Amino acid sequence: MRNGLIRFVLAASIGAVAITTSASVPPKAAAAGGVKVAIIVGPVGSLTDNYRARGNRVADAARAAGATVAKAYSPRATWSRVLEAVRGANIIVYFGHGNGSPNPYSSTELRDRSNGWG
Repeated sequence: MRNGLIRFVLAASIGAVAITTSASVPPKAAAAGGVKVAIIVGPVGSLTDNYRARGNRVADAARAAGATVAKAYSPRATWSRVLEAVRGANIIVYFGHGNGSPNPYSSTELRDRSNGWG
C-alpha cells in the first residue's frame, strides 16, 4: 500500500511540475513578415520624451516580430515625414495630442504641445 501511495504522489508531483512549467512559457508571437508599422510621436509638452520611449518600445516589439518600422517623432514629425512614414503602412501607432494647425482650441500655436497629427 505504501509503495502505491509513493508512486501516486510521485506521479502527481511530476504532472504538477509539467503543467506549471508549460503554463509559465509565454506563447510564441506571431510573425509579422511583410508588415510595415508606422510610429508617429506628436508634441505633448513635458510628456514628449516619455512618448518617444513608448514609441521605441513598440518599434522594438514590431521589429522582433519581423515587421518593418518607420518612425516620425516630434519635433521632426513634419507633415512630409509623417506621410512618408505612413505610406504603405499596415499598422499606424500615434502617440500625441493630435491637435492640428490651426488648433481648434486656440489661435496661438503652442509648438511644444500642439500641431500634432490632427
